[in-house]
Amino acid sequence: MKNMIYRLGIYIIGVISVSLGIVLCVKCELGVSPISSIPYVLGYLTPLTFGTLTMLFHFCNSMIQYILEKS
Repeated sequence: MKNMIYRLGIYIIGVISVSLGIVLCVKCELGVSPISSIPYVLGYLTPLTFGTLTMLFHFCNSMIQYILEKS
């Protein structure tokens, strides 16, 4: 159980780091990668921020991958 909590903490820190890097690339006008284009567009259509949507998008992708690997 302790190992799972540690791994979950590392995962959350990683998702936040990746999201921060993507948001900084957009703010510096370096462009958006194809995987970040979905949260980028949703950021204009919803009241959620681009960073929040990026974290949610990566989390959803990870959960889908987990479900597919289990079956």
